[in-house]
Amino acid sequence: MPDLLIDTVNEDDRLARFTTKFMKRIQECLVGRFDNIRLERLKDGKQNSATYLIGLRATREWTNPLTVGPVATDPAAKEFRALWKEKTQLRKFADARICECMVWAEAASESVPPSILQFILINHFRLPAGCMSWRSVFPSGFSSPKDVNTRINKAFADLSAILRSAKCLPLMITNIHGISSYLRDTEPYAAEVLCRADQGQIENDHRLLAQRAVPPYNGCVTG
Repeated sequence: MPDLLIDTVNEDDRLARFTTKFMKRIQECLVGRFDNIRLERLKDGKQNSATYLIGLRATREWTNPLTVGPVATDPAAKEFRALWKEKTQLRKFADARICECMVWAEAASESVPPSILQFILINHFRLPAGCMSWRSVFPSGFSSPKDVNTRINKAFADLSAILRSAKCLPLMITNIHGISSYLRDTEPYAAEVLCRADQGQIENDHRLLAQRAVPPYNGCVTG
């Protein structure tokens, strides 16, 4: 009697295959937005369910409203359209390229990454969008007002224009890159110095800072 080989697949095997395929899809669909991705299974003790925690470290492009693919005439464009389930659009760029693109919003938005993750769950794994929740390291209350970052970026753009137009230099300045986390929109702007109502003295209807109170350090924005 020949030996019978019985192939048994348990729940852990199915989950391992799912996580491997899921991580591959995330890395394909979120390329350029995050430079470090990690997945961990949470121990919840439930028999017929599994909960995973996905950690993402954002890059400067994490809110980009476009996922730009290859040029429309490139053979790789077919694979790009298949990845995004034929929902891509053709977009023309300033350098005259016409590329396949996935459009997520009209402008840069923090809602783009969760929208991409929901797309993966719904279209690649047939899972409901509600099975995912999105969390940020910093609560929204810690975010800087948009006008603050706008002023910082405008000041940097004006300075860059002045430097690029400078004359009588040994070498021409063609491009300037900022290294400050403020310019990458990854640093909340420091709060203004305020004094408490019970500190300092009043002169001419203005309360002065207390002599012994040291105000918090407000770092400068470096280019």
